[in-house]
Amino acid sequence: MANEELHINPPDLDEWIQLSIAQHPLGQRRLYEHFFPYVKSICLRYTSRLEDCEEVMDDSFIKMFKNLDKYDFSRPFKFWLRTVVVNTAIDFYRQSTRKIQSQTIDDYYDLSIEDHTISNMSVNEIMAVIQKLSPSYRSVFMMFVVDGYSHKEIGELLNITEGTSKSNLAKARMKLQDMLQKEYSKNSGIPELKLSLPSEI
Repeated sequence: MANEELHINPPDLDEWIQLSIAQHPLGQRRLYEHFFPYVKSICLRYTSRLEDCEEVMDDSFIKMFKNLDKYDFSRPFKFWLRTVVVNTAIDFYRQSTRKIQSQTIDDYYDLSIEDHTISNMSVNEIMAVIQKLSPSYRSVFMMFVVDGYSHKEIGELLNITEGTSKSNLAKARMKLQDMLQKEYSKNSGIPELKLSLPSEI
């Protein structure tokens, strides 16, 4: 994901990190307060309940502080932090999900949506619909579409086959297509339209 903001570090970041590595409360507080909104935005994508989001956030910050000495100062901190948070969310998914769907499908639908059909829906509204997906579908969708993982990487991280990853993504898109169609029709006050889901949101 190309995002210029990921490359922008606060001017005192290196100092905060060094203080935090030394277990200094000031550095830890500065890091926590500055990156709290960013970490929360990632956790919200991977969880459907506020309680789960808060648990993943807590675990993410614990892992962040525990592994700060491994951070490469020559690279953008947000890239490193995002990896920590996503991996924490994946660990939470593994712990909370007993069974992952193993079916595969022969046809992989790459659906697209016209921009004007959801022009009246905010990003938050679309994300709220995504959070209604089952954990197995939502995790694969977020990892592939938003965070840029390949199906091979998703399979290795979630302990599923590459085919199952593709299947879950296709099914997630179809379910989202149906939910977005209903949500759009409800908000616009017009009969349901034939919508298709974008390859990226």
